[in-house]
Amino acid sequence: MKARWKTRFGTCVLMLLGGCATQGPQFERLSSGAPAQKVGWVVFSFTTTCFTNMAPMLESVMWLHGVDNKVKGLAHGTGAFNLQTGAKPPDAPMPHNTGPRITLDDPSGVIVLLELPEGRYVFDHYQMNVNGYPFSAAYTSAPAFQYTFEVVAGKVNYIGDLNLDYIPSGVNFQANDQRRRDGRLFDAQFPNYGQKG
Repeated sequence: MKARWKTRFGTCVLMLLGGCATQGPQFERLSSGAPAQKVGWVVFSFTTTCFTNMAPMLESVMWLHGVDNKVKGLAHGTGAFNLQTGAKPPDAPMPHNTGPRITLDDPSGVIVLLELPEGRYVFDHYQMNVNGYPFSAAYTSAPAFQYTFEVVAGKVNYIGDLNLDYIPSGVNFQANDQRRRDGRLFDAQFPNYGQKG
């Protein structure tokens, strides 16, 4: 994993172009033009863990495309809010390596629900921006990175906890089964979709 060092200005421009992460669940409708009977949903948690308490400085994006169709989209993740409470954690103390590790037991992140035409899809690229001072970095996935999933018409499919773990040497992608935790959060945040599972 290579880091590209950027000026603070360059990172701000990238964040503005990529969209600002917000608190709460994410819903993206990428099914435009598809007949209603051919539409399904995938739900996942997009989380961030970190070797220290720097998660509020981390912004993540994953890009997806359809294998069976021409649909393209993306999901945003952030370290700015706790996944389970939605609360913003306190600012990281300086130096940044002095705080506790942010773990998968209590990660930062968001529940994401994507509405897509039925078919096979793949996340094929991710990027994590570290917005620190006096410099920033962007870590990108290896060219061979792929995480595939399927959308079934009329159903909500849980595809896992998709976690980007920030470590001193870069970023690791992890797919975890956090079905119990994520199911509880999904039911609370998307009550109209629970019966479609």
